[in-house]
Amino acid sequence: DRLRGICWRVADIDATRARLIAAGVDVSEVRTGRKPGTRVMTVRNGTCGVLTLLVQPSQGKPD
Repeated sequence: DRLRGICWRVADIDATRARLIAAGVDVSEVRTGRKPGTRVMTVRNGTCGVLTLLVQPSQGKPD
């Protein structure tokens, strides 16, 4: 068995990114997600090799 990846939903991806960078975590730039209206970023270290994505859902529509 193997964990392929994990995704975390965040309310404010820009604030989350700033907090993680301040804590020394290597993260990607924020980019447009595949689902319309979403924004995403990748956590590059401290994940024990598990692909980790942070997603800010689209505004105005529930997921």
